[in-house]
Amino acid sequence: MTVNFIDLGRVLSGWMPGGLVLVNVAVSMLFAGISGSSTADAAGCGKILIPALINEGYDRRFASANTACS
Repeated sequence: MTVNFIDLGRVLSGWMPGGLVLVNVAVSMLFAGISGSSTADAAGCGKILIPALINEGYDRRFASANTACS
């Protein structure tokens, strides 16, 4: 399910500079509404989005902080 949210977010904002960061925030909002747990949200989104952000060239610390804050 998380992958589907990421695909949707990439379509909507992936073309913008920093689009994957915005996708991280948007997916966290959607996932939090479904799960109701911030821990589950960070685990579900972080497992996929942190490596994706690192592959896009973002620093590991920034990717982790973005996921934790969103």
